[in-house]
Amino acid sequence: MQTQHVGIRSSLAALLIGGGLGLASFGCSTPALTHGGSTVMASRNAPSAEGFDPRTCRNLGEVYGKGGGFGGGFVSNEELAKYAIIDARNQAAERGANFLQYDTPAFGQNGSDTDTTSATITGTAYHCPQPDQAAAPAAAAPAPAAAAPAQ
Repeated sequence: MQTQHVGIRSSLAALLIGGGLGLASFGCSTPALTHGGSTVMASRNAPSAEGFDPRTCRNLGEVYGKGGGFGGGFVSNEELAKYAIIDARNQAAERGANFLQYDTPAFGQNGSDTDTTSATITGTAYHCPQPDQAAAPAAAAPAPAAAAPAQ
């Protein structure tokens, strides 16, 4: 009979530990960068500071990236911010953007938790034509040779 109780206790412990880990991973939002999101350049700087002509950039609106949630207390602030930026880049891509200018991340807590559990990024999505390659300075062509004086 003793053996049966040990087996039940082991099974119960495994269930509780597995369930707890499952809940922690379920609640913590860690988005993956989509293919579209990978084409969006993200910066705290304006598009003009990154080489884009601001006269040709089209503002596509604000995006709000989120990272973390329940279980986010087990993740560093840097990782929470990274997840929020990934979420914002993915959202910007869905709008057709190729540039995201984002603000400083805001960190928060869920419920009565005293640890930072989430990060939020607010940003503006832009579609900016790529900087003109022709505007790059061309290699100087050699000067034509001076014509010989007429005799």
